[in-house]
Amino acid sequence: MEKAKKFMFYVAFVASLGGFLFGFDTVVVSGAEKGIQNYYQLSGWLHGFTMAIALFGTIAGALFCGRPAEKFGRLASLKAIAYLYLFSALGCAFATNWWILIFFRFMGGVAVGASSVVGPMYIAEIAPADWRGRFVAFFQFNIVLGLVTAYISNWWLSGLQLTDDWRWMLGVLALPSVLFAALLALLDVSGATAAFTRFLTLPFALAGADTGTLSSFLPCLLEVSCGCVEASGTGEAAPLLLGAALGW
Repeated sequence: MEKAKKFMFYVAFVASLGGFLFGFDTVVVSGAEKGIQNYYQLSGWLHGFTMAIALFGTIAGALFCGRPAEKFGRLASLKAIAYLYLFSALGCAFATNWWILIFFRFMGGVAVGASSVVGPMYIAEIAPADWRGRFVAFFQFNIVLGLVTAYISNWWLSGLQLTDDWRWMLGVLALPSVLFAALLALLDVSGATAAFTRFLTLPFALAGADTGTLSSFLPCLLEVSCGCVEASGTGEAAPLLLGAALGW
C-alpha cells in the first residue's frame, strides 16, 4: 500500500506540472510586452490585442477540452497539452511576423485553458479518496509557483541585455514543457491496470471461460475496491467486492 501511495504521489506530481506551465505562460508575457510592441511597431490597440489573445485561447481551451478528454483519455490529453505548450513557446520565440506570434500565443492560451480542466480532473480520478484534496491543491500550488518563476525568469533575462530578449522570455517555457512531456511519456497507468487484469483473468482463460466481460469490468471494480480499502483502513472490502462480482 505504501508503494502504491508513492506511485500515486508521483503521478499527481507529474500531472500537476501542467499547473506550473499554466502559471508560467499566463504571466511571462508581462515581461515581453514592451519588447514585442517596439519590435513590431504596434499601435495601442494592437498591443493590447496581442497581450489578450492568449486569454481568448484560454477560454476556447477550457470550453472545448472536455470531449477530447472523454474520447481519448485524460493522460493522452495531458500529453497533447504538453506539446501545445512546447510548440507555442518555440513558435513565439522564432516568430518571423506578428501573425505567427498571435497564432502561437493563442495556441499557448488553449493549452492553459485545457490544462486547467484536464489536470485537476486526472488528479482527482487517480488519487485515493483521502488524498484527493491534497493532490488537487498541489496543482493549484504549482500555478502560483509558475507565476513566481515567470517573474524571476523575466527579471533574470532582462538583466542579460540580450537582443530581442522578449523571444527568450517566451521561448524559455519550452524547457519545462519538454520535462512535462517526457515525464508524462513515462506514465502508463492503463498499461499497469491491463497487466493486473490479465493476471486476474488468467485462471478463467485457462479453464476456457469467457473473460471479455470480466476484463472490461475489473478496472472499474479495482478502482471501487481501492476506494473502499482506503475508506475502511482494512483489506476486507476488496475481496468481498471481487467475490460478489465473480459470484463467489
